[in-house]
Amino acid sequence: MKQALIKMIAGAGLIGILSACNLVTYEDQQVYTLDAGELETFVIDQDQGDVTIVGVAETAEITVTSHVAVTSEEMEQAEQFAERNLSLELSSEGTTGYLTTEVHQENQAAQGGQHLTIEVPQELMIQYKQHEGEMSITDVTGDLEIQHGRGAMKLERIQGNVTISDGAGTIDIVELAGDLSINANAGTIKIADSVGDVKLIAGSGDVDVSNQEGSVSVRSGSGNVTIDTVSGDVTILENREGTLTLDNISGTITEPGQEG
Repeated sequence: MKQALIKMIAGAGLIGILSACNLVTYEDQQVYTLDAGELETFVIDQDQGDVTIVGVAETAEITVTSHVAVTSEEMEQAEQFAERNLSLELSSEGTTGYLTTEVHQENQAAQGGQHLTIEVPQELMIQYKQHEGEMSITDVTGDLEIQHGRGAMKLERIQGNVTISDGAGTIDIVELAGDLSINANAGTIKIADSVGDVKLIAGSGDVDVSNQEGSVSVRSGSGNVTIDTVSGDVTILENREGTLTLDNISGTITEPGQEG
C-alpha cells in the first residue's frame, strides 16, 4: 500500500510587480519532508521548472523546497492559477520514495512553474525524469538514471554509475567516479576530471572530454570532438561532421573505419 508522507514546514506568499510589462508575479514557497530511513531508491518526475539536488551525509530525511512563480495581469488570477494548475506529491512505498510535480499550462494570460531544491541522503539511487528546465546534482554516491527533456544539466562530485538520455541542452560533468553513458540529441557535452568508462552518443553539438581515467567511446553526428588526457582506450565510432582532436591518449586509439 502506498503512503503519502507529505509534511509542510513553511509557506509564504510573495508579490512582485513587473511594471514594464504591466504584469504581476505571485510567488509561494513550501517545504516538504519525507522519512528516508528505509529508502533505497528515489524516483523524481519533475514537469517544468529548475531543479537542484544535493546529497547530504548522515541524514535519513528527504527535504524538498518548492518555489512557485506565476505571472499574470492580475494577482488574483495568478493565485488561482497556482492553486488549480500546480501540484507536488512526495510519498513512499516500500523502499522507494516518489516525488511528482505537475504543471497544467492554460491558454490564458497567467503562466507559471515551480522550481525545486531537493536534499537527499547521499547514498540513494536516483531515477530522474524532467520534461523541461535546468537541473544540477552534486555530492551523490548512488547511481543515477536521468531522462531529461530540455535545459542545461550539471553533475558534480558524483560517486556512482550514471545513465543519461537527453533531448536538448548542455551537459556538464565534473568529478564523476563511475561509468557514464550518454545519449544526447542536441547540445554541448563536457566531461572533466572523472574516473570510469565513458560511452557517448551525440546527435549534434560539441563533445569535450578531458582528464579521464578509463576508456572513452564516442559516436557523433555533427559537432567538434576534443579528447585530451585519457588514461585508457579511445574509440571514435562515428564523426560525420566536425573536427576531431585527440591529445595525450595513453591507450589504443580507434577511429572510424579501423574497428575491424
